[in-house]
Amino acid sequence: MVVDYRPLALNALPAAPEPFTGYSTISDPKGDIDFTFIDISNVIVVPKGDFTFSFIDITNVGVRVEDGEVTAEIQLAGLPEQLTFNQAEKHTIEYSWTVYFDVDGNPDTGADLKKERKGADYELVIYYDSQGGVATVDTLLNRYKKAVRKAKAGGSWVPEAGALATSATMNYTTNTLTIQGLVPGLNANSRWWAEAYWYPESSGYIVNDRAPDTYYDTLQ
Repeated sequence: MVVDYRPLALNALPAAPEPFTGYSTISDPKGDIDFTFIDISNVIVVPKGDFTFSFIDITNVGVRVEDGEVTAEIQLAGLPEQLTFNQAEKHTIEYSWTVYFDVDGNPDTGADLKKERKGADYELVIYYDSQGGVATVDTLLNRYKKAVRKAKAGGSWVPEAGALATSATMNYTTNTLTIQGLVPGLNANSRWWAEAYWYPESSGYIVNDRAPDTYYDTLQ
């Protein structure tokens, strides 16, 4: 009798799935920012087209996923080397440039916030939270923070093991912010969109721009 001692159980294991690779890019009209005045009694949205806030005006976004790492390039109408910081209350997000990912492609899971973020499971973000006190002029390079965070019910974003922002750069010649990070679970059906946001609270308005305006794109 011949006995076969080959490890049959190991041979039967399925091969590990290949890391997802995908790329998507969108263009966004220049000048289509929302300029919102905040008032105790009401909120008034003025007509779009104010170019004063070019660093919030998204014109193009490219998202590449390769070997499990995301590279997002957010091109703006303008990116000045210096910005004014600490105009908002302490620990308030004053500036942010974010790419949101709806990993499972389901808008009813993930973030349950307003439509700009509804359905997002993760955010890949460059941001600055105000330290309060005296307003200060400085470079974004000296002030920014970066993160990958997971959406939590109730509107908060929290760190998660395996989700990590690895690098961020600013190119003042091309007006581009580039951020790289690890976002778990991305696939061809994952949806994404970008938002730029500025909230100088003491000035009484919020400026933001979302791309694409049709709410999301998919990774192909």
